[in-house]
Amino acid sequence: MIKRIILFLAVSATCFSVFSQKNVQGFISDRKTSEKLIGCSVYISGTTDGVTSNNYGFFSIRTNHLPVTLVFSYIGYASDTVKFKSSNENANVLLSPKTNDLQGVEIKAVGTSVAVPRTGVLKIPMQQIKLLPSLGGEVDVLKAFQLMPGVQGGNEGTSGLYVRGGTPDQNLILLDDIPLYYVNHIGGFVSVFDINAINDVKLIKGGFPARYGGRLSSVVDIRMKSGNPESIKGEFGIGTLATRLLGWRASPDA
Repeated sequence: MIKRIILFLAVSATCFSVFSQKNVQGFISDRKTSEKLIGCSVYISGTTDGVTSNNYGFFSIRTNHLPVTLVFSYIGYASDTVKFKSSNENANVLLSPKTNDLQGVEIKAVGTSVAVPRTGVLKIPMQQIKLLPSLGGEVDVLKAFQLMPGVQGGNEGTSGLYVRGGTPDQNLILLDDIPLYYVNHIGGFVSVFDINAINDVKLIKGGFPARYGGRLSSVVDIRMKSGNPESIKGEFGIGTLATRLLGWRASPDA
């Protein structure tokens, strides 16, 4: 008999607690645009009991006593606290956008830039090219690249470049950005380039920049000495096949 009385009292207390709970519900909107706010956090002040608004901006939270104070929090909006005294009607909570003025951030870098070597680009200093063996005392720039990896020469003594299995006519040869279509003088035994007038030369075997267009084999980019009115320099040479006299204006450190 005592057990039945205890069970009856427990069930009665539970039912009383359930029926005594009140639902506080409503919609959460933007104060300026009236757009419903999805996923807004709603919790009872001073507790950890809370819910979030659904896809329609609607929220519903249970409380054991009224009045109750609810806190509304949403990213980008100022938090608001609203006190509800009854649960008869749907409440419409309006939140105001919150703007924060951030100070400017200045980023400074200290140090020197490091040049990243490009793959597939061969460059030989002009002073080193002048020391290479030559036919009849005439140094050939193109023959110097025949000694580099990935490049082969044709017939003995000729200046044809066979890069990665390509033929000489598949190479683009530029002299100060001017294409040269025939660079074989006397069958390729004599160079058409004066080594003393060249400032820089490089061979690009792959990954050609867009300014060179589409090429099948390689690009040989030759740059002539530009000169400088600060000083005058000159060179002369006497060889088996040719005699030359060269003069140009150059800067003091050239």
